[in-house]
Amino acid sequence: MKKYLYSVIFLTIAYFIFKDDIAKFINHLFFYSVIPYSWFTVRLLIGVVAVVSISATITMSNRGWFGTFMACILIIPALIIFYWFLMHFIGMLNYSQYDFNVMNWVAWWVISGGITAWIVVVESRGITAKITRWIDRKTSRGINLVEDTATIFKNHDEIKTKSYNPESFYKFKEGLVFMSLDVKGKPIYCDYASFIKKSHGNSMGKSQAGKNVAIQNIVVQLMHYDEFVVMCDAKDGGDDVMAPVLWKYANKYEKPYNYIELSLTAPEQLNILQIKDADFIKKILMQLAKLEETEDMAVSYHIQKDDATAQKIALFVARSQEEVTIYDLVTKHLQLFFDPKAKEQTSLQTALIKLSYKPCINAKNGARYEDIIKAGGCLYVQAKTKDENVILSVIISSLRFVKSQQRISRVVTIIGDEFMKYASQDFIDIFTEGAGKGFKLITAYQTSALLEVKSIGKTSEQMLSVIMSNNSYEYIYGTRDPLVLSVFEEHYSGTKITHEETKNAETSIVLADKGTGEKHLKKVLTARYPKELLSKLRTGEHFLYRSGELLELCYNGYLPLMTGEFNKDSDEFVQMVNASRKLTLSAESAIAKSIGYSDPLQMTKEDPEAVKTVLETQEECNPFA
Repeated sequence: MKKYLYSVIFLTIAYFIFKDDIAKFINHLFFYSVIPYSWFTVRLLIGVVAVVSISATITMSNRGWFGTFMACILIIPALIIFYWFLMHFIGMLNYSQYDFNVMNWVAWWVISGGITAWIVVVESRGITAKITRWIDRKTSRGINLVEDTATIFKNHDEIKTKSYNPESFYKFKEGLVFMSLDVKGKPIYCDYASFIKKSHGNSMGKSQAGKNVAIQNIVVQLMHYDEFVVMCDAKDGGDDVMAPVLWKYANKYEKPYNYIELSLTAPEQLNILQIKDADFIKKILMQLAKLEETEDMAVSYHIQKDDATAQKIALFVARSQEEVTIYDLVTKHLQLFFDPKAKEQTSLQTALIKLSYKPCINAKNGARYEDIIKAGGCLYVQAKTKDENVILSVIISSLRFVKSQQRISRVVTIIGDEFMKYASQDFIDIFTEGAGKGFKLITAYQTSALLEVKSIGKTSEQMLSVIMSNNSYEYIYGTRDPLVLSVFEEHYSGTKITHEETKNAETSIVLADKGTGEKHLKKVLTARYPKELLSKLRTGEHFLYRSGELLELCYNGYLPLMTGEFNKDSDEFVQMVNASRKLTLSAESAIAKSIGYSDPLQMTKEDPEAVKTVLETQEECNPFA
């Protein structure tokens, strides 16, 4: 629109400069020297001239400054003819000089114009190709050019962040997942079914940068789409906000919310050996004992001995008609697998004895993995100390095994906050093949230096490569990680050359373009983010990249957690934390729910007999009661 306005301004200025000459020309053309229709050639070609004038004007339009200017010139003959017709039919052309009946010529003008139009349509591709080749040498097409990096950086500097509620952008009915707002305040969406449902994600950045803000936004939407979300919390003391957020939105979307705590003082909740599969039991026994293959021959000898013992134990547990716990193995069957006269305990024996003192994983008739997955909603697993991290890893392995073996269709998403503390080979397998099988990871970490997983022999660089090559979307918060910055400087700064496949087509003024079947590749130089933007990443700006390409600076909003301003010291928040961290899979909780109480405390106050039932059940099933 601007170029047409500029053209009008240019012609107006030209008119005021040459208005006297223009006035003489118009008078000469329209009023006295040239009498309308008087020349035989003019009368003969009026229809042809009108059609050609209009066609040429359409061809020249939208082709830069020169094209616009030429279009304004080429339309003049058609406008003159229109002017003549208009003046004639309203009775303002009263010339005695011409002695023919205009109406008799109308038929000829219609016929000649129609023939010309037909020729233009039929032969337009060839004519247009010749005209276009000439025009292209003189003009440029009106295409959208990519902004250069300086413009991008300038635009980013002008953006001011603002707080917002992500819920206001949710579009569940359209099947979309809201990712974030871009720098212009426009929402970024991804299709759930074709992208998010089959994709791993990640959020990285320095401590207190707000990595979990992005994760919370994604995860609550996944719960609404009926995915089963497992939050793995290995932080000392636990995450302050994640549990209340997941608890609130699980209740809001009417999804189950379960909380498991792995510690010495936690009551019985599940049996870590509940899966009756010998191969899998052997795997998790070695995992619980932290026994991995090594090239050290002396160490390898002892590991092989423990491996053979783990195989015997696995066969015993799998073939047993009754449910067997680690406590049962240690207190009732230890002599079947270990030599009581041995001077030193093996690593496997020591690990089993330590684990036998944890009621939380030695519960008979406890929670079943398949029931938890099928119920959906959210499972929050809290590991209190480093010793519990390996148990957390085994629970993830067990969930994956049960989903695969029982072919449970529900999609499972694991939130791995500081996942390197409990990562196992299963995590690598999930990254490389799990997404397509409905088992996904959303990981979070602070710096690549902490990504080393010694238990499976992966360095920080190797783990970073696994994460970045398998994640389909990632939120990058402010970071000074030199390895991450170097990756972004190498891959996302400056410009890039891409190859686009184009199909040759014959263009036409009137008809739709017709493909010739010929294809060719062309190089396209695209502006990327300037190196100066890395300073924004260092100082705390948030980036989002998707499918391997950096999209935009993005700004993530906080999900509303409280009725007023967020305050961790408020009674409302404390109550939400307590509610979100109530053990829901313990014997007390299970019995309380079965007789209609929301939690064991309510049952204790209102139904003492039920408490007696709980105590009796604990004595029967729990050796630690």
